[in-house]
Amino acid sequence: KILSEAELRDSGMTYSIVRPTAFFKSLLGQLEGVRNGAPFMLFGDGKQAKAKPICEADLAAFMADCFWDPAKHNAELPVGGPGRATTFLDRGEALFKLLGREPKYFSIPYWVFGVIQGCLDFFAGRDSDAAELGRIGRYYAEESMLVLDPETGLYNEEMTPSYGKTSFLDYLAKVVVEGGQNELKNQQIGTWQLSKSMSSWFAGEADSADQPAMVDA
Repeated sequence: KILSEAELRDSGMTYSIVRPTAFFKSLLGQLEGVRNGAPFMLFGDGKQAKAKPICEADLAAFMADCFWDPAKHNAELPVGGPGRATTFLDRGEALFKLLGREPKYFSIPYWVFGVIQGCLDFFAGRDSDAAELGRIGRYYAEESMLVLDPETGLYNEEMTPSYGKTSFLDYLAKVVVEGGQNELKNQQIGTWQLSKSMSSWFAGEADSADQPAMVDA
């Protein structure tokens, strides 16, 4: 990906590299498990990692803007959705409130990821797909999906651009009311899959299974 972006910059083409912070569907993995009685899974105290996700329709509109907005040409463009950034705990509290249930949580300490990663590196090999998947899952559990402030080295909600009309919490309410099966398909990576598997286990379920060139990062 980094090499592809470098090639694009050096190509002489007008380009826009779009970096969405997170997607709505990636944060809905625990919905069905919690609906069926499972606790909501947190990492640590659930307050460390924040996300400011953007929905598919808003992201599509942003990318379309890249064709005719000169300010978006030859640029790397992080973008999040409207509304405040939310933590795992924020999303859990909102979900239980929408379902009309008392909150019930299960917390996984961060040190567990180090143990799991060590086992994957040792038994599968550090360069294996399994080890890489472990690193991706750990990243999504521990790191915020926001713009990193180069001066402080910290994730910064205010520096993360907002775009669109649909906030994640409004979208969550819509999915809870209307049902979310179609929204939960084709999510097979990182903490989404871990969260889904754990929630299913707690609920006693079986887990199922000159126009700019744009790069969606």
